[in-house]
Amino acid sequence: MQYDVLHLIGPVPGGSSFPSSHTAAAFSVFWMIVWQKKKGWIWAGLMYGLLVGFSRMYLGAHYPSDILGGIVSAAIGSYLAYFCIKKEKWFNISHRSQE
Repeated sequence: MQYDVLHLIGPVPGGSSFPSSHTAAAFSVFWMIVWQKKKGWIWAGLMYGLLVGFSRMYLGAHYPSDILGGIVSAAIGSYLAYFCIKKEKWFNISHRSQE
């Protein structure tokens, strides 16, 4: 396989790549910041996620659709986690007895 424009770094990755788990992990951090309304950290979290996603495309490991799939799966997964934590039914964190 010859690439005229693309310069690969290392071997050509193979196997399943949808969604990008690296991007999903990075954007999970971003989405948790958004759900918790930590306004001072939103830009840092977004930049982190975008840099990870771009680096995965730059290295030839993922297509843009893989990155988008990682972003969407991170949004869904992190919202479900945030919802469960906010319910406090399963995680009784704020009502611990102080001894």
